[in-house]
Amino acid sequence: MKKLALVFLGVVFFTVLTSGCSAESSRDKESGKTYADIEGLIMSQVQQFTEEGATLEKTAMVDGSEESQVYQPDSMGWVRELGFFRQVDMNKPAYRLAYDSVVNTANGRREVTYNARYPEEVPVQKLRVVFAGSEVRKLEAEFLERNELYSTFRRMEAEFDQAEVKGLPGRLNRYYLEGGHKIIFRDSITYQIEGRIR
Repeated sequence: MKKLALVFLGVVFFTVLTSGCSAESSRDKESGKTYADIEGLIMSQVQQFTEEGATLEKTAMVDGSEESQVYQPDSMGWVRELGFFRQVDMNKPAYRLAYDSVVNTANGRREVTYNARYPEEVPVQKLRVVFAGSEVRKLEAEFLERNELYSTFRRMEAEFDQAEVKGLPGRLNRYYLEGGHKIIFRDSITYQIEGRIR
């Protein structure tokens, strides 16, 4: 039974790794109706960092109080650390026509920006993906969610190195988050988080 579970996990990780090689899906190229596969890209990074035993240098500032930490997350630790970026999943069926995209090309780089058509109906307000060839080099996203009880805003950035192996995604080297939460009858919380992967 353990052997079967290990084989299953291996298949799952291989699928994530190969589907995350590029932030573009085949449907994106063919139909223009789906969006960049950010979740697949981030999960491929989790797999890569876990295999490498990568180290995270993280600095967090919450309401003006700063704390730094250097540690080596395990697989679930990387999933938690990069979880904010997995929330930039725009490929849900309900979001199929929720975004307009603008493509700009200059100096061998291609930039795809997705803007929400109806910002009040979707949490991801904007996503900008910068490619060098087919490799993602930078992500920028704005996330806004609100209801009667709370509101939350995040601005996220991720920077990637050039891939060392053709066909595999470049390695995430830095991420940055800033945002805030406001809960009814409570004070607002603001934060900034920067991570560097070694």
